[in-house]
Amino acid sequence: MGSIPTYDLSDHWNSNEFVNLSAIAESIEYIPLETNSNSMSNLDDALRISMSVSENYMVFCNLDKNICLFDSKGRFISVIGRTGKGPGEYTSVKGLKISADEKSIWILDSGQNRLINYTSDNRWINTIKINSNGFYFEIFDDKIYLVCISYPNRQEDSNLIEVMDMSGNIIKSIPLYQDRLIGPGRVIGFTTRISMINDQLVNFETPYDTVFKLDKNDKWKPIAAFIHGPNQIPRKVYDNNTYNKDFHDYATVKKTIENTNFYFIDGGYKQNMSRIFVDKENSTVSRCNYIIRDISFGWAYAGFKNDIDGLMTFWPKEIFRDKYLYSIVDSYIIIECAQKNHISLKEPLNDLTENSNPVVMVVKLK
Repeated sequence: MGSIPTYDLSDHWNSNEFVNLSAIAESIEYIPLETNSNSMSNLDDALRISMSVSENYMVFCNLDKNICLFDSKGRFISVIGRTGKGPGEYTSVKGLKISADEKSIWILDSGQNRLINYTSDNRWINTIKINSNGFYFEIFDDKIYLVCISYPNRQEDSNLIEVMDMSGNIIKSIPLYQDRLIGPGRVIGFTTRISMINDQLVNFETPYDTVFKLDKNDKWKPIAAFIHGPNQIPRKVYDNNTYNKDFHDYATVKKTIENTNFYFIDGGYKQNMSRIFVDKENSTVSRCNYIIRDISFGWAYAGFKNDIDGLMTFWPKEIFRDKYLYSIVDSYIIIECAQKNHISLKEPLNDLTENSNPVVMVVKLK
């Protein structure tokens, strides 16, 4: 198999180190989402909001409430569809995507096993019935990639990625776990995110540590691995499906966002949240443990120390075109951070109130 880059996370789960945002960022922008009678009731509690971004649009959903579409400046456009079981309606939103041409909004309704397609002006186009194991999807190059998992039977044929055209016709199915070459000393995990990096499909699996790319023969080849240390979840615990009950006892990676140069890793150990930054080029690993908190209100944010404007700690929720990182923060937290740091909010944040919709933070990478 040959050697692959391996990053040791074991010394960083509980360290007190932090990384300045200026180390990776060229600039930071704040975009308040317009607050009105239609958008207001849908976007409380930013931590629970799922999102998708494109050149000119941003779309958001808070749990299973209505989906809100905004332009890139935060101006409200419309509510997309509505909850329900009728044609074009959704009951359990598992994912949102804006098509590459920005003409349609795609919704994964896991409650009804279907993908729903709307125009950006809220016209229902069509609904595609999907594999009942479908729980996550992406759109790359005008193709839909639907990740289908039959947990915990990870060796069955039902664990695959279905590649479809934009009409829902299946082009091919890519097995996830057949003939797998595993990273050094590691085991198969649970596919939670796929990406397209330098025109290659990349698959990251939690709670284990191997990153795979898809070769030209549709075989997964390892390209990187993470060492969790002695507190990694034992295979027996994971296979017995006690992971969710006992995961606080182990060092775990829960989510990873990747671009060409970096990994942004959400994980934890012993009930401590860990956000770990990996610089691929320099092969460095650091914990982004700069935390701002308000004990009285019960919130805390950890991530990069914002040494650019000093306002808000930053940690990415989404990435766009390999160059832009997105996060979303409740407006009252922005206001409290400004007060704590003795910063006067300026345009476009000067009109924020505690009841305003959340604020999108956009970081442009160097």
